[in-house]
Amino acid sequence: DAAVRHSVAGFNFIYADDAGHIAYWHTGTIPIRARGHDPRLPVPGDGRFDWRGFLSPRLWPSVVDPAQGWVANWNNKPAFNWPDAGDGTIWGTTQRVGEPMMLLRASGKLTYAGLWHVARTTGQTDLRATLGFKRLLTSLHGLTPLERNVVGIVNAWNGSAFYPGGACGAQVCSPAFPIMEAWFKALEARAGAAVFGPALGNKPVADAVRAFTRTPGTTSPEFEFFDDYDQFLFDMLSGRAHGAAYIASVPRLVRAALDDAIAQLTKQQGSDPTKWRAPMPQITFQELDVGAVGTIPWENRGTWGQAVELP
Repeated sequence: DAAVRHSVAGFNFIYADDAGHIAYWHTGTIPIRARGHDPRLPVPGDGRFDWRGFLSPRLWPSVVDPAQGWVANWNNKPAFNWPDAGDGTIWGTTQRVGEPMMLLRASGKLTYAGLWHVARTTGQTDLRATLGFKRLLTSLHGLTPLERNVVGIVNAWNGSAFYPGGACGAQVCSPAFPIMEAWFKALEARAGAAVFGPALGNKPVADAVRAFTRTPGTTSPEFEFFDDYDQFLFDMLSGRAHGAAYIASVPRLVRAALDDAIAQLTKQQGSDPTKWRAPMPQITFQELDVGAVGTIPWENRGTWGQAVELP
């Protein structure tokens, strides 16, 4: 504990030993910002918004031997009451660590094989299906028979979306994935149009907003829940964005996006939703002037993992 609190790097340290102890620390030179300062926005240069120092290491989030018997991290903020990332909202309410936490709570006594199951399931799950967006779709009422059929396919889906080496080859096996993908893209476009459309003109809303919030050359697909735009979308649709005049009826907006998705998939693949398919998402690696690396089936975080069992 004493050694870790001398760290200056922003890092999540996880500890375990053969005596049965586990621990977690979130470290870093964390600035104390002026009240009311949003670091995403420009401020006057007269000193009013200068940092007020750095948070004492004694106040860094940490835990030793938690009562729940485990700690979880998926490159996320250390606690629910911790501020979002300093340069955005990518550590927002829908953060991806919710998936391994949910699986760990349901696993009972954890085993070596069970640990691998948690990691593999989290890496190969479309988090839109498990951490919030899916219920916006499945809670709709008064649907047509076709809409009800399509929503039923999504409702029965556990979110498994990525099958490296699977029986379906380069496609995702479940028709729920292309439905979720097409619906979500339509939702992104419809929800943001009233807010960002006047400034962006005819450009695709989500892509144009991300051009301002994402580092060029990096990827942050919506499956990961690590994106400023999708945090805006979740806050808007879940009611966290209070008093926002641009919000239409959420069910009406969600259903309109569903109809957009059905029309698109019907035009592209025919009228039978059970036969709809989508290509498996891929990770495209940046070239660093040394050599090129081919694409691989997309996974949420680690493309390489390690499990250690202590005696």
